[in-house]
Formats: sequence, C-alpha cells, structure tokens
Amino acid sequence: MNSLVSYFGSKHNDIAAVFLSGSLLIASPLSVMAQDIGWAPVSMTFPSTVIGNTATQTVTLTNLDLKVPLAVNSIRWTYNEPGEVTWNPSFAFIADRSVPAELMPGESMTIDITFTAETLTFKAANLLITNTSGNIPSVNYYVTGNGVDSDLCYPLSNCSGVCVDLKNDINSCGSCYNVCDVPLNGAAVCGAGVCDFICDEGYEKVGDGCEAIIAKTPKELMDELIMFVIQSVESGALVGLGPTGHDQAGEHRLKGFIFNLEQAQTRIDTGTPEMLKAACGFLNVDQLHSDGGWPFVMPPDFVAGEAASEVNARIIEVIGAIEGCELMEAPTRPQH
Repeated sequence: MNSLVSYFGSKHNDIAAVFLSGSLLIASPLSVMAQDIGWAPVSMTFPSTVIGNTATQTVTLTNLDLKVPLAVNSIRWTYNEPGEVTWNPSFAFIADRSVPAELMPGESMTIDITFTAETLTFKAANLLITNTSGNIPSVNYYVTGNGVDSDLCYPLSNCSGVCVDLKNDINSCGSCYNVCDVPLNGAAVCGAGVCDFICDEGYEKVGDGCEAIIAKTPKELMDELIMFVIQSVESGALVGLGPTGHDQAGEHRLKGFIFNLEQAQTRIDTGTPEMLKAACGFLNVDQLHSDGGWPFVMPPDFVAGEAASEVNARIIEVIGAIEGCELMEAPTRPQH
C-alpha cells in the first residue's frame, strides 16, 4: 500500500504527516512523543439531499497509541491552509464530549456532522482536529455534500440521504432507523412497515420468541382430533353428507365417521403395536371419507362443512405420528 507524505505550509516544514488507511501519525519536535490517531470513515460524502433537509453522518476519532493518552485540543472548520478559520453554514458538527478532551489509549470519541442542503450548489469543507502536538493539524477531515430540488429516492424514503424501503427494510422498518429485533433461533422480517420475525426450522413462535417444537404423541393428537370433531358438530361446522346431501343417510354416515374415530382413539390409548395398526386402519377409512374428492374420487365423503378439511388434515397428522402407519390413497373414479 502506498503512503502519502504531506507538508503543511512553509511555516511548518519541520512537520511530516504520514497518511495511511485513515491513520495519521504526528511526529513533531514540539511534542514529547508522537501521537497516533485513527479515524473512520476516512472521508465523508453526503448523498444528494433535498433542499431544506438535513442529513447526519458520524466520524469516529480513536487514540491508536497503546500507552500515551491523547489530548484533543480543538475541533473547528477550516480551509486547506492551516490556521485559516472559516465557517460554512451548510455544515455543522457536535462531538460526544466537550474539548479539550483526553482520550486514553484505545479510547474513541465521535463527532456527528450535519449537512443542510440550502441550494443546488456542491459544498465542501474541512474539519480541523488538533491534538497535543503543539496545536499542529492532526486531522484535516474532508466533507462534501450537494442539494437536489426533488426527492430522488421516490417511491422509497430518504433517510439522511440514503434511499430506504421502509416497507421491507429490517433496519428501517416503518420509519428511518427503526431496527427490527432479531429473536434467538429466528430471523427478523419487515412487512408493510411492521416488524415481525420468523423462526428457524424446528422452532415455532411463542410470544416474542422462538421455542423448539416438541412433537406431540399419537394419543395427544388423537385426543385433540376428537375434541375438535365434537366442537365442530355442535357448532354446525361439521355435518353428515349422504348421497343426496344432508339427509338422514348423512346423519348415519356422520355417526359412522365418529364411531371410527372413537375406535381409533381406544386402540391408540392401548398403545400396543397390534392396536396401533388397527387404529391406523380406522383412521385411513375416515381420511378417505373426508378428503373432499367427491364425486371424482372414491369412496365418497361422509362429512362436509367448514371444518371438514381441517378434520381431514388432523386425521392425516395422527396417521403420520403412528410409527409404521401409511396414508392410503383413494382410487380415482372414472370421469364421464
């Protein structure tokens, strides 16, 4: 990496400043020892800013010396000639502490720099930061910005000169810099400007976090299925379906459908391999009678209503939880 040696004016030919990757080492006969200063970013360019708006960016100043404290004597605006103080009303700054300030080895301070776009003219300024090296320029920080007469971000939003999709950006969700929380075992998402999260595979949402999914036993799933069927019948969300609709035959089919589920529940409660195999048979009969395939799939459905598809899904879930139980496929009825 190349370095640039620069001399600050004829009055200061005894001072050599070496710039290298945002680090400036001041070596001066006026100081007891060298001062090692770092700053980031190396320079500052404000994106196009709509006239009348103000954008803010931050520069961080760090004492890179591992042993010697650094005294920051002053921070002020200047042009390129050392000591020539000027003021550019488009730029302003505020440090996180008052100066003079002492930075211990490895310690940092931040300086927020604002740019207010007043005209379409390109603006530039230098922020002069002096240290203990006899008030010689330690950091001559270059800042630029320009104004525009309309919001170039449209239809996105302008967040301090950066175009952001507030509807989908997890770092600016709904408003600039509103960062969505990232849960453990999950990922943050932003949808329609509202923060949310999704859980990793094997985890599910519980409150504001993600918890491991604990597989339910066939008995737990079966008990929940029976309860759901009873509640659905009582509310009218599950009804019997006969050859001509919800007639007397449909009522008989509904009773037979529930009978099969109860037989499966009894055998699952027993828990022996033989009983579980028998339960698998009862459950497959009912899943074929609730798969919504009528009239093109045999056998015909025995139940209908808003809850019918949910009942079928729950039956299939129980079948999947029983070891060795396979889902039977219905034969296709010829179409005429």
